[in-house]
Amino acid sequence: MRINREMTTEEKQEMKEVGSIDYQRYFKDKVTKHEQICTKEKIAFCRRCAYLDFDRKMKMKVMEFEERGITPLGNEKELMFVANNFDFDRFTGRHYFDLKAVAPVETLVFIDFNKVPKHTHNNVLLECKKFQHPCTLVVEVNKWKEWEAEHISKKERKEVEMPKMEDTDAKIVG
Repeated sequence: MRINREMTTEEKQEMKEVGSIDYQRYFKDKVTKHEQICTKEKIAFCRRCAYLDFDRKMKMKVMEFEERGITPLGNEKELMFVANNFDFDRFTGRHYFDLKAVAPVETLVFIDFNKVPKHTHNNVLLECKKFQHPCTLVVEVNKWKEWEAEHISKKERKEVEMPKMEDTDAKIVG
């Protein structure tokens, strides 16, 4: 025999709706979307620093809850507000990174029925200034000149060896 009773308000606050998105999952989805946009537009983004900063903000919020004498479980809206208003721009862009190296990458292409290595893109190796987290950007050869002019300073060009660009009309295989 089963006895049903009405839940108390305290029990209702601690209950979590099945299938609902919590603030951590919501933040993870936002980071992934932001990272995809940055990758597509060839903009550096430090995912690790974003997660570290988010964890720090969440710990501060939980400490604030403890000081007020309430549990974080019943206050998902406040935690979701922090996740929703997180500033990704602080960890996005060349201002947040040091240039470490530029590595040319060759891919096998068909030229006159032969496979020949061709310089197809450059890997730009960056390191975040705060914690030295690595970040790699892939920039195609046909977009390299404008990307280099926009994102790499003259001082950095002298410090880091830049790849030499060649122009050949070959079909990329792969």
